[in-house]
Amino acid sequence: LSLRYYEPSNTPPPCPTGNVTLTNQAEVDALASCTTISGNLTINGGGNALNLAPLNNITSVTGTLFITGVSNNQSNIFPNLTTVGNGIFVQNNTFQQFGGFNSFITLTSGSLQFFSNSQLQTISGFNSLINLTSGNLGFVTNNNLETINAFSNLQIVNGLLIRNTKLINLNFLSSLQTNNGQLSVESNSLLTNATFPNIVNHNFSNGTV
Repeated sequence: LSLRYYEPSNTPPPCPTGNVTLTNQAEVDALASCTTISGNLTINGGGNALNLAPLNNITSVTGTLFITGVSNNQSNIFPNLTTVGNGIFVQNNTFQQFGGFNSFITLTSGSLQFFSNSQLQTISGFNSLINLTSGNLGFVTNNNLETINAFSNLQIVNGLLIRNTKLINLNFLSSLQTNNGQLSVESNSLLTNATFPNIVNHNFSNGTV
């Protein structure tokens, strides 16, 4: 009888292919070495807290990125993500603060929307994004949203939706130059002046302010 000793493998597990859904911390941790998601990436916390730091190495998602059902505050998430193929949707979360995406530059198609995050108060980040020509930028039914310190270099959007928030101004859009889609700024009870910080060329077929 001879015994052989095998060195443990240091090779990280391969990234999954196709659509990926993460519902608990173990599933998030398992993607710590991944850089590309070749499909949709859905993060569904089911109302629980998730530490998303293990996803920091991801640089691209070829499909849609969904973040939903997460309860704990998120700061500086996805710091190396540069490209998403088909929309980013942050919806139905119960965190109060959300920040990150500071390397993000390209949304190939689809929209970037914050929707029905009932306790969300502050959004920060997205400061490398210049053009959002594929879809709209939306903040809809985030009833406690007071501050947006994000999108400081955004120049072009293909639609702008700001509804049911506690925003008092639109100063976060200080670099915006052109809107090529819908404009809807309504039901923001504290927004007494909807003037944009700079002159914005609105090339749209319908709008409400």
